[in-house]
Amino acid sequence: MATGFHTCARYDHPVAALVELLGDPRYHEALVESGGARRRAHARRLDPAAHLLRVVVDVWEPALHGGGESRRTMSFELDRGTLRAAWSQRIHGFERRVRAEGTTELIALSPTACELHTRGRIELNIPMIGATLERRLRSQLEADSARERDFTRAWLERALAPKVKPAAKPAGSPSR
Repeated sequence: MATGFHTCARYDHPVAALVELLGDPRYHEALVESGGARRRAHARRLDPAAHLLRVVVDVWEPALHGGGESRRTMSFELDRGTLRAAWSQRIHGFERRVRAEGTTELIALSPTACELHTRGRIELNIPMIGATLERRLRSQLEADSARERDFTRAWLERALAPKVKPAAKPAGSPSR
């Protein structure tokens, strides 16, 4: 059995700003790390000049059961022409039992505003508890979407803020 989800976030920024942001590995690393102090991530952007933006993020985080760490890999491929992306997450060691994949779509609402729609499907092939865990994960993803939206808004504000250079000292002014 599988469960689906859909989140939507509105941004008061041009769609082109979000395209650049979604292709930036530093953004993906910071987003993952913002979810918990003990997480760490490494992202890389593949084919930066290509029409498709590909980002792969490896995440190591505390295991849910049994101590130690678990590792997952998120792959994200955005087509700059259609403003649509396909994504998937692979939980290492559980590839046959756990599946998470979906799409992301950017919609320009105006020259200065856009929406980011993320749709996905979670499937846990675990007898007796899989469906319950799927619903729990869906609820967690939906709750995390507000935190991710706020993080993304703040990142965009910093990235698009005008760069202010320090004022030059007038000629002949004493220096300390």
